[in-house]
Amino acid sequence: MLTKHITVTNRVATYAQRDGYIICGNSGYKIAFIFDSEWDDKPTKYVRFIWNGQYKDVEITGTECDIPIILGAEYVQVGVCTENPENSTSDTFWSTTPVFIPCSGSVLCTQATRR
Repeated sequence: MLTKHITVTNRVATYAQRDGYIICGNSGYKIAFIFDSEWDDKPTKYVRFIWNGQYKDVEITGTECDIPIILGAEYVQVGVCTENPENSTSDTFWSTTPVFIPCSGSVLCTQATRR
C-alpha cells in the first residue's frame, strides 16, 4: 500500500500501523491526514519528515502530501505544524506529536561488493 494514513486529534498524531512500512529509495508514497476540527481554520500546514539526522519540511494545503525519498533509514518520524517551523513567530503556532513509520532497506541501501 503506497498511501499511509495519519490521524491528528488534540494535536496527537497516530499512524495506522496496518499501512505497513516504506521501502527506502522509492518514490510514489504519500500520506493522507485526517485532522480534527481544531485544524479547520489552518488551510496551510507543514509536514516535517525526520530520518537519519536530517529533515525535510513539505507545505500542504489539503490533507495529503508526498513522502520524500528516504534512504537507509529504519524509520521516519512525521509530524505536522501550523506554520513553517523554520521561521514561525506566531502566537498560534501548533505542532503535533511525531509518528514513527517503519522503513525497510532496498537494494539502494546496500553496499554490495562485486567479485
